[in-house]
Amino acid sequence: MAKTVDVLTECVGSAIDLTREVKFDAENFRHLYPMALYSSVLELTDECLYLVREGPKPGIPILSRAILEAYVNLKNVTANPNYVEYIEFEWLSSWLQLMNEAERGNEYLGRVAESEDLSENRKQHEKRLTELREKGIAKLTIYSKFEMADLAAEYRTIYGFMSAHSHVGLQSLIDRHIGVSDGRPQVNAFVDRPIESLETYLGTTCEIFMLATELFHSYFESDLIDDVRKLREIVNEHKKTLQ
Repeated sequence: MAKTVDVLTECVGSAIDLTREVKFDAENFRHLYPMALYSSVLELTDECLYLVREGPKPGIPILSRAILEAYVNLKNVTANPNYVEYIEFEWLSSWLQLMNEAERGNEYLGRVAESEDLSENRKQHEKRLTELREKGIAKLTIYSKFEMADLAAEYRTIYGFMSAHSHVGLQSLIDRHIGVSDGRPQVNAFVDRPIESLETYLGTTCEIFMLATELFHSYFESDLIDDVRKLREIVNEHKKTLQ
């Protein structure tokens, strides 16, 4: 029986080759952002596979979380042309916060504070943010993004489990470090965990990857839909063996 990691490896390798054939206009934001987001899905999923083969496996749920977030944004940006403005608003807000911190003398932003263009850049950011606010654009919460993508159930379940690892919560500590030996608690580090222990995260990542791949090729009206369907068939057949 094929392992999920083998199926995912095959799908990622094929998807990378298929992506090279997709035509898009990099000067069109409605093409640029979806292409960039799907590229993130490709890269992050490939990095998951690298950790399976070579690296510390506890990092896999953290990458899985980032892949899910990229898929959420991909789903939103392909469904709503104005979603790019929400992305822009979040980006501008982050930079404005840094600029304001620099002007307040934050010790970590010395070089930013010394920039001759700091004041002018801040004004430009504030102006653009005002324009976006007047259009009803505001910073979205993570939940709002998931809800907008019709993935609220995923936010309340699998995203929470993945976030526990990213935020190093108690569940993460129990999974990775805290154990019991001879009836006594112990702390472990750098334990070589069997890949089977991460099957849930790999399986979820595989499904998210396929959903993103199907959406990507559908959005760009790719000539490779049949090839994508074949990948879906491989994934579905594998899922049947796990039931």
